[in-house]
Amino acid sequence: IGRVVKSLWEHKLCRKIDIGALPKEQRGMLVNELLTLEPGLAGEVEKRTGGNPLYTMQLVGDWVARGHLVQGNNGYRLKDGVRFELPDSLHQLWEQRISRATRGLSKDDKQALELAGLLGQEVHIPSWRRLCQKLGISISDDLIKALVAAGLVEIREVVHWSFVHAMVSESLVRAASEGESWADYNLACVELLTESDNEEAESARIGRHLAAAKQC
Repeated sequence: IGRVVKSLWEHKLCRKIDIGALPKEQRGMLVNELLTLEPGLAGEVEKRTGGNPLYTMQLVGDWVARGHLVQGNNGYRLKDGVRFELPDSLHQLWEQRISRATRGLSKDDKQALELAGLLGQEVHIPSWRRLCQKLGISISDDLIKALVAAGLVEIREVVHWSFVHAMVSESLVRAASEGESWADYNLACVELLTESDNEEAESARIGRHLAAAKQC
């Protein structure tokens, strides 16, 4: 498929059209046209899918197929006990893109990327480096170059970069949770957060990482 698309792209009668995310005012319209969700859940869908119609349809469609929605007072809501998780289909899409981007990179680079996923969509570079150092993981210059070239991250400023979509970090976290280093990752995050100048504000994140580490 890749070769076919490339040949079409290079054809003189074809031109590439970049299609961005839906404007913010239209994202809610799309969600409500698919299914009337409770306002809080609808807002979370808009945030997590970033205005991408495909992601929105796959996410809501996955909930419907799994029977995860029930009627609430102001629309459908997730059943009690159901977590807002990335559907398998979307996880596989991002996993494939990440795998292609990191092909040929070292094990350390791949682990550093998983740790970045635990920090969220926005990555504070000094914190990320300290987190990797706690586990003896080195980061090569090739990692960020490969991720930028693959369109997976954007450099925001000198000390920050971000994943292009929240689902990239979610997919990395899911993959990491299935690996043997999951407990170590979470304990290192706890150590990093307890060094924060505002440890009290980070208490919820610390609790989540402790709980994740204990599940292993």
